[in-house]
Amino acid sequence: MCSASRDILGRKLDDNLSLLLSLRKNNDILCKEHGLSVIEKEKGNCLKQIAMFEGKLSNVAFVSRAPEKVVAEQREKLEKNRALLAQLEESEKRLRR
Repeated sequence: MCSASRDILGRKLDDNLSLLLSLRKNNDILCKEHGLSVIEKEKGNCLKQIAMFEGKLSNVAFVSRAPEKVVAEQREKLEKNRALLAQLEESEKRLRR
């Protein structure tokens, strides 16, 4: 192979490598944005659920009339959603780094 051919191949390789690196960078940005949008959506759903359960449990009439099993289930669901929210916030922090 002549030196001119090697030079052309070298430039093509460099061009392809820079294209690959550019594609990877753009892909990483898109993946991060998508991941954050999924987390934001889940956080919104979680906050709605928390508000609903807190509303029920702060309603004296509901707590006094509902069977203890139902009240306990609502408290358990509230705690699960709070834990999920904490996990989502932690995931969001890691993804934003």
